[in-house]
Amino acid sequence: MPSLLSRVPRSQEPRAMHATPRVGAHPAKTVLLSVMLFFLLDGMLFRSGLYARFQQPNTPSGSMAAIIRFTSAAPTDPRRTVLVMGSSKTEYGFGARNVEEDFPNAPIQPVMGAFPGSNEEYWYYALERIDPHHNRYAAVVIPLPGYKIGPLNEGFSNSYSAAQMLIPVVPLSGLRAFLGDFSEPSLRWRAAVLALAPSHLYAADLEDFLLHPVARLNAVRSREAAGVNYLYIDPPHTDTMDGLAIDPRSRKVVKYPARFNVLFRDDMDQRFVAPLPEQALKQTARNAAFSAKWLGRIAESYKDSRTKLIFIDMPHQPVDLPAHQPVAGAPDIRDMLPKQANIFVLPADMFSGLQQPHYFIDLDHMNIYGKELFSRKLGQAIIDVVVHGTHPSHTLQQCEAEQRQGPGDNTNLTRKPGDSPDLQSRCMR
Repeated sequence: MPSLLSRVPRSQEPRAMHATPRVGAHPAKTVLLSVMLFFLLDGMLFRSGLYARFQQPNTPSGSMAAIIRFTSAAPTDPRRTVLVMGSSKTEYGFGARNVEEDFPNAPIQPVMGAFPGSNEEYWYYALERIDPHHNRYAAVVIPLPGYKIGPLNEGFSNSYSAAQMLIPVVPLSGLRAFLGDFSEPSLRWRAAVLALAPSHLYAADLEDFLLHPVARLNAVRSREAAGVNYLYIDPPHTDTMDGLAIDPRSRKVVKYPARFNVLFRDDMDQRFVAPLPEQALKQTARNAAFSAKWLGRIAESYKDSRTKLIFIDMPHQPVDLPAHQPVAGAPDIRDMLPKQANIFVLPADMFSGLQQPHYFIDLDHMNIYGKELFSRKLGQAIIDVVVHGTHPSHTLQQCEAEQRQGPGDNTNLTRKPGDSPDLQSRCMR
């Protein structure tokens, strides 16, 4: 007897009996769409700046992101707002509020643009974000740890850490040029990977966020509540390095500040060891090329701007540190800068009196006492440059000497306590 199934027309047989699975029918297309979706989400979360709002504030990259965001959003007056760049040396050593208190009716308004762990390259890219048209500020202050190039191996050029810090800041249009600055192919490739998938930059930060979400959100909430005032947060540091004693013959530490633990003492001992002559020359040349490149780019970007660029020799050490001392005949940053009408270089000895143990909290950063004096002196210098102006190659000391003794007589370039208070004003006009 024929089965019932045999009587069913073939056109009415269940199609499922002849269907073939479609899973994996187009694996290449699936992989391509997955990769595209990954990069799309990666860019939306991590390149757009969305995640940066939840980044740990107390890290170099978190501080940089916050400074750029708040400074970019803050209103400015191109006639009086002055942006002060720099690293943690500036963070500790300069107080915008100090200047406002010392000069309540001043024709300038300083704002902080410094963030820790930064250098000339970082400042260039930060300025391109903060002041893209180079017209928001009356002046930009560039603090330097001395005008003579030192031999300390900072590892600035070809630095993977620089790629990690700067990839989120560099615009897409500038990525090709940014990657081209890496002369080592392996580092250039690693930086390119970061540029394609910036989520790699935040891996450790994201892990910390997921492990401690409440603490992170509280820290972020405090930063956001401060808003633009975040630029003025500068907690006082009252510790000093009083008690530090150096053997004048051996140039070694014979007595440390009482509060220094083993780690601080070891770091100090290393700073009192000068590099070998060959190593010092090689590193000096490398540092000189780095500074010339990035300071030159900053100067070039402001070449046609009305914004003044003020370069200063920042107080950067409480005593002379052999590891930092420039070699004989070291290149001078003042010789590297282009001869532009809007470039002003303050005298090298203007703040040298602050390089004393009493004004420092450690080997790199000033304390509250140094900050008060430095902020006052720098504030006055900025006022003089912004309001009166002076020729870039004509230092204040030279001008005062000419006013005091007459042209052609520069035997005494030191300011005297009894000088008339308007002597400086006459020189700066």
